[in-house]
Amino acid sequence: MKIFIYCRPRNYTTEETLRWFVCALEKCGMPWVVNREYVDFVREKVGMELPGYDRLTQGDVEQGAVVVSIGGDGTLLDAVRLLGGLPVPILGVNAGRLGFLAGLLPRHFVEALRQIREGEHIIEERAMIEVSGDFPEPGPEFPSALNEFTLHRHTSDMVEVTAWCDGHLLATIRGDGVIICTPTGSTAYSLSAGGPIVTPDCNCFVLSGIAAHNFSIRPLVVPDTSNVELEVRTRGKEVLASIDNNSFLVGDGARFGIKKSKYSAFLAQVQNISFYDTLRDRVMWGLDKRDKTLPLHS
Repeated sequence: MKIFIYCRPRNYTTEETLRWFVCALEKCGMPWVVNREYVDFVREKVGMELPGYDRLTQGDVEQGAVVVSIGGDGTLLDAVRLLGGLPVPILGVNAGRLGFLAGLLPRHFVEALRQIREGEHIIEERAMIEVSGDFPEPGPEFPSALNEFTLHRHTSDMVEVTAWCDGHLLATIRGDGVIICTPTGSTAYSLSAGGPIVTPDCNCFVLSGIAAHNFSIRPLVVPDTSNVELEVRTRGKEVLASIDNNSFLVGDGARFGIKKSKYSAFLAQVQNISFYDTLRDRVMWGLDKRDKTLPLHS
């Protein structure tokens, strides 16, 4: 088994932190490499040399590869896109802020590597959505999203998004835009827009308006067998179309089709922490100041 580390180049990288992670990796008893962009960044910033890789291949999958994403949820989403559909488990180490997907705290990193080496981890399969439509050339290299697809305003102008589900007109939503998310993405942007929290094993999508001017618009849950179509109109020249955290400028009248992707993401879990544990931890689910204690995981 080989560990593929994925990090974003970030200015908060310190030599002390790097040496700690390198020491942990050297003790794990498994070969490891780091993405090339981060290798170059570390060489320039602190003068350390790390073993690098450019891209994972099917051969790496067959030999037993695990990706360790060190950062926040955005870094983990980058790692999903980097894999391009390869069925490789991803362990998210939380060096960011909230970290709903990247839930492992750095202090548990050494033990997590041991559990991976011993095969004591579990793997959760997470559904993704696939997006096609009027993207600018060359378009997204990997047009699938673990969290969401979003159409949202790029200027101060309101946008109008007309939505259809399996050929049936739903509504024209006027406001800042529209989000269609997976169950995994229900705790991300969709939640901030007033969407429901959905457990990861549900077979559905959630369609939510962003700051909708139509007060009757409410989030809608549809089966993940649905084919959703969106058409965007704006008085401005362009709007943003985002597949997870990868954004493109698209023009007035752009249309998009959304369906369940043939690819899945695979998340490695090593602490036996359930979705409900994470929910209480990250969004303070059920927090009441009248309670003396709140059973959160440390």
